[in-house]
Amino acid sequence: MKKFLKNLVVLGILAMGGYCVYKFVVRLKQTLKLDKSLPLFLKNTMGEEPGIQINLQFRSLAIILKFSAETLARETDIEQFVLEYIEDFYPALAQMALTVRLEEKPIEKEVALEPEQPESEDTES
Repeated sequence: MKKFLKNLVVLGILAMGGYCVYKFVVRLKQTLKLDKSLPLFLKNTMGEEPGIQINLQFRSLAIILKFSAETLARETDIEQFVLEYIEDFYPALAQMALTVRLEEKPIEKEVALEPEQPESEDTES
């Protein structure tokens, strides 16, 4: 009887561990899909493709979106918009603790490159 209970407990622990690994793999796959689809979705709706950084932890998901200052001033409810998108299309991620943070993109300075001038060859006769 003790051997049966021991086997039952071991089997229960292995089943619970396998289930946790399965849920994590499903979340990881949906996070990878979200990383590809969210910038395109925001580009189509907001008119600008954001810089995106996604951090997946065991029970939480943090998303950092970087938009230009004009877009941040124009759109006020981007966080809610992203949360609704995740709830609609990624239900495994919607059950996690979601955090959406908006940041301003750094201004990229344009550097004008001057064309190289060929060196003049001095000819001595």
